[in-house]
Amino acid sequence: MSRVPFLLCLVLIQGLWFAMATSAQQASVAPAASPAGSPPTASSPPQPAPAQISPLPTASPPSPPSPATQTQPAQPVPQPPPSAAPPPASPVVPAEQVAPVELTGVLGEVVLGPGDARLGHIVDVLADSQGRLRAVVVDVGGFMGVGNRKVAVAWAALHFAPSDKGPVISILIPADRIKSWAEYIPGRPVAILGATGSTP
Repeated sequence: MSRVPFLLCLVLIQGLWFAMATSAQQASVAPAASPAGSPPTASSPPQPAPAQISPLPTASPPSPPSPATQTQPAQPVPQPPPSAAPPPASPVVPAEQVAPVELTGVLGEVVLGPGDARLGHIVDVLADSQGRLRAVVVDVGGFMGVGNRKVAVAWAALHFAPSDKGPVISILIPADRIKSWAEYIPGRPVAILGATGSTP
């Protein structure tokens, strides 16, 4: 009978200890909410309200310009075609007409000496760098092409006389002087008989 009150006392103590431990645990985990209208305690400072972020305005896409407001590109002004330059005028070239009896070719023509003796015939014509006739080459002497020689005779020493068959060419230099004159050789200095400064 003596152990029953002891057990009861032990049960009561354990119940009180359990109740105290439970209350202490609840107080440490979450503080009790303060009643409405009561000022907040120092242990629970007021939390600031989260700031509200307003959404950024979205830009609307530009509307295409209307056909009336679109600028048209400037059209190039057509240029007139350039007028063709007139052709240059043809130069005026003087000309004349001469009777055939007044002209003759000298190549191959016979050259007469004093007394109308036949000296030879002209085989070439010599001109200077300015186009002036300086001499003719006369093939003199010989017989049937044997023993002949070529001599340069000044153009000024020739005399032209008209005839029915054309001009007659003659020179007044003696025949022996012509036949003894230096022979004309192409490519070598030319000794012109009858020119100014030559010995007759």
